[in-house]
Amino acid sequence: MTRVSIRISGETRKQLDGMLARAYRAGDLALVKRVSALLAIGRGETVETIATSLGVGASTVYGWLTTFLVDGVAGLHVQWRGGRPSKLTPPQQARLKEVVTAGPQAAGFPTGCWNALLIQTVIQREFDCSYNVQYVAALLHNLGFSFQKARFVSDHLDEARRQEWLLTTWPAWRQRAEAARGLLLFGDEASFAQWGSLGYTWAPIGKQPVVRTTGKRKAYKVFGLIEFFSGRLFFQGIEGKFNATSYQTFLQQVLDQTTTNRHAPPVGRENSIRLKRHAGRRGGARPTPHVTSPRHRSPGCARREAAAPMPGCGAAGRRCSTPRTR
Repeated sequence: MTRVSIRISGETRKQLDGMLARAYRAGDLALVKRVSALLAIGRGETVETIATSLGVGASTVYGWLTTFLVDGVAGLHVQWRGGRPSKLTPPQQARLKEVVTAGPQAAGFPTGCWNALLIQTVIQREFDCSYNVQYVAALLHNLGFSFQKARFVSDHLDEARRQEWLLTTWPAWRQRAEAARGLLLFGDEASFAQWGSLGYTWAPIGKQPVVRTTGKRKAYKVFGLIEFFSGRLFFQGIEGKFNATSYQTFLQQVLDQTTTNRHAPPVGRENSIRLKRHAGRRGGARPTPHVTSPRHRSPGCARREAAAPMPGCGAAGRRCSTPRTR
């Protein structure tokens, strides 16, 4: 066995110990091996023993030692030796980032989500450059992108009206509700499917799993209101249809459980009509710009008019401090 003898000064050993600790924290296995090998040589261990314990060849250990003797501690870090130049120049990469950020529809595709094939087409069309579709993901990652799930947003929202509502209308309504010591209610309706739905599951390769379903298109429906200041929740489940009668029944239950002024938002075009008929002298409602499309506007109702922000802000027993926008 070959035994190499080197003397490592106290200052150098301190640097190596610190580098080893940082390499462990960073998960840099290659640097851990190089520093560990040098410290082992300093303790008088043989090159063959060190190589076996680290899972490398003896020549690799000699190479680390040579680098250390020539370049010192700094030479233990692996330096990037370069690679094949990118097919896209920096200006082209910047242009590709702009195209991807703008979305596939702006690039002329009839979809809202990118995939590797579309990006490959864009690169070929914009820069007359061919990329393997398998490498497109790595290219996008290097440009600062990640593959993630998108979210939907309504295409008829009026951002100017939403901001006006948030900064002007909503504070005024809240102030009026507080002055009247009334209830400020968020309202919505939901329908829960009672039939089975298909999803992803584990199954043997080549054998598509089967999920049984009754085929009955029956749903359980729920009306709900939540009070802004206290978080109190009012709700009613129904098995029939959402219509004026069922909604008025629900509103009557809310009236029966409370005595103060109530200010609730309508839920869609029909509910604004129901509230006009049912709000009476103790409540009022007005549609908000983020829940009512331009073709479904309602002029409002009742002598004491107010409105609540977006449905779904808060839960029973929890106070919500700010309106939520979609």
